[in-house]
Amino acid sequence: MLKTDNEVRAAKCEIDKPYTDFSCGGNLQLRVYQSKRKTFRSRLKRNGKVKTLDLGGYSPSELTFAVAKRKHELAKSYFAEGYSVDQIRSALKLGGNAVKFDSAIKAASNRNGKYTFAEFARIWWDNKAVNKEWGSDKVAKQNWAYVENHAIPVLGNRSISEITRKDVIFMLTADNKWENKNPLMKKVWRNTRQIFSLSQSTRFELRLDNPADINLSDEAMRVAHYEKPRGFVDYARLPEIYSRLTQIKTSPSQVLIWLMLSAVRPENAAEAEWSEIYGDVWEIPADKMKGNKKTKRRFKCWISPAMRKVLEVMAPQTGSGRYIFVNSRGEKIDNDAPRRMLQRILSKDELVEWRHSDSPDIPTAHGMRHCFKTWASENGYPDEMSEAQSSRSLRGVGKTYDHSVSVEPRITMMTHWDAFLRGAK
Repeated sequence: MLKTDNEVRAAKCEIDKPYTDFSCGGNLQLRVYQSKRKTFRSRLKRNGKVKTLDLGGYSPSELTFAVAKRKHELAKSYFAEGYSVDQIRSALKLGGNAVKFDSAIKAASNRNGKYTFAEFARIWWDNKAVNKEWGSDKVAKQNWAYVENHAIPVLGNRSISEITRKDVIFMLTADNKWENKNPLMKKVWRNTRQIFSLSQSTRFELRLDNPADINLSDEAMRVAHYEKPRGFVDYARLPEIYSRLTQIKTSPSQVLIWLMLSAVRPENAAEAEWSEIYGDVWEIPADKMKGNKKTKRRFKCWISPAMRKVLEVMAPQTGSGRYIFVNSRGEKIDNDAPRRMLQRILSKDELVEWRHSDSPDIPTAHGMRHCFKTWASENGYPDEMSEAQSSRSLRGVGKTYDHSVSVEPRITMMTHWDAFLRGAK
């Protein structure tokens, strides 16, 4: 019988067996495989029946012998109280260490299987994090924000088992949000459906139905949504804006210049890293790009002379760190910094006077992409080429300018764009 962490560390699988089980006392086992992987297993007994619970892999820094024993004792006590192996396993996954595991299972005990929508939404989010379904921290935070800002204020304090379809429809349509913010509210709806779907699972069995399963036609919620362009200036004004920005050598001004020169999205400019610079090419990883995580690809952008100048300005300030553009605390600059910089560099009168006649709102940093598209079209560059530079996907001939191929086809266009912004003849 193993009694110490050193003995666990030294335990080996017998040569002629796929794995060997070692007793650790009190129905706790250590299973050692030929691959040298080691897992702790808790044998739980109730009413003459035995269930086995995998506590996780041995780790000298996390799941030590002492921690495994603590979890085993907790699992035994809660199993004896009537909790199922699945419930204990779920608490184990969400709880992390032994103390958190104890808190997770006690929380379930205190509410007797009842959760508010806000509490269960957090379980849903943590569950997807444990299963590594978010793809990136950025996506995880965005999806939590959809729920936190729109679903929880309406449904948050209600019991997850008592919410009706009428409640969900009210949450989605209140204040005309479904019509006015349709793309956003569809994401809120998607996440709400997933939350209720988890509540139906055999792990929780809190509901028999999913009140977020809504037939849009039956509920008269079908909306023909057409995305409006962001606010933008007359592109003839861009050289003046560029000239003003070059007089300021800070991250906010330089990130806006970088965005203008590359025509990328504001978040891609703000998240630019030194490790993404390869000679004359800036390569944005696929996980930072907009789109379906299964189909989106990396994006390559040629570094023009003016973009190279931005790197030279920023190198002494941030070259030793990760991000090219940082705030006063040395952290990655906020994704909204380019917009704020634009509205700071222009006076209130200029924001109105320089706004393009077709612009739906005052100019924004994202609107620079619209300016670039218009300039490229009026200067005879094919749509598929300007769309590729803007990292938008196209079918058919547009695939000629696939995001992951050489940047050479776009260099002439971007050299011309670089010269236009600098006011060069």
